[in-house]
Amino acid sequence: LRSLALFITFSVHKGKTKKAINSQARSRHSPRNRSDSDTSEAFGPHLTHFEIGVEVLKLYSEFLCSKDDTSSIKKFAKTVTNKWLLYLMSETSPEVVVLSTRILARLIVVHGTPYLNKFKEKSGGFTIMRHRLKRWWHLPALWPACFAILFGIDVGTLDLDRSFDLFGLLELFDGKKEVKVTYPDVLEVIMGMLQNGLKTIVQSRMASASDSLRPDAALSS
Repeated sequence: LRSLALFITFSVHKGKTKKAINSQARSRHSPRNRSDSDTSEAFGPHLTHFEIGVEVLKLYSEFLCSKDDTSSIKKFAKTVTNKWLLYLMSETSPEVVVLSTRILARLIVVHGTPYLNKFKEKSGGFTIMRHRLKRWWHLPALWPACFAILFGIDVGTLDLDRSFDLFGLLELFDGKKEVKVTYPDVLEVIMGMLQNGLKTIVQSRMASASDSLRPDAALSS
């Protein structure tokens, strides 16, 4: 589990400049490495390091969020720090952010209040989540994981492939245990996303309204 996490980290990390410098240094000093470089370039257009990292993270997420298995996520909690997931949330790839949030949601719900308190107090987890997730308010796939934490429902039992709208959200949690607020601490994250979304929409409406009031816009109409 730790080795896979390390592989994903280095694969999705955008250290392209350093890698290019190292590649140039190897090609200057070793003819053999030059042929290796040529071989890697031949395979390069098919799948990049980043794409491989994302695919491995998908498998990792499916493995850790398997519906009928909680032992893997418990081993993960003892092996890999939750700071790794918070680190992945700072990535620019929406898929990486969604997958890491799903894993974290299952960690919190499966392990319960003791884990949540440690995550909140020692790691400052929810404050970091609020800061890093608020810009992704427009991702439908992110909201079920956040609400799963709020209601204390295991994401492994949810159908996350269905469309996300008002009725889809109601149906997603329909048939589960009595839906009630279990972990209100995550409201900090949810409110941050809502606030950023509302701010973005208002600014967009104001910008379009001001454009319509411009003299040249009136003349063109």
